[in-house]
Amino acid sequence: MVLELCLGGELFAYLARQPRHCVSPSSAQFYAACVISAIEHMHSKDICYRDMKPENMLIDDRGFVKVRAPLRDALPVAPVDAKQQACLLLVPRVVATVD
Repeated sequence: MVLELCLGGELFAYLARQPRHCVSPSSAQFYAACVISAIEHMHSKDICYRDMKPENMLIDDRGFVKVRAPLRDALPVAPVDAKQQACLLLVPRVVATVD
């Protein structure tokens, strides 16, 4: 699998380098908008990503945030019983609808 090169590294590492591990309000709004856009795109493709954290977000060379999603772990979305649902909640995964 070939992934896009993201020269900015992880969002987590970027935040760790900032004073007090914080960014300006305008930067926080920009990064939040990037993440929301990524979530909207994934949901439009019937993908539910449940491991959203700064370690799984990469910054590209233009400063935009990209979500690193391990799609090899995609699971089909299907009606499940309570026991199966509890197991799905224990392991962070990408859940995709299979046609």
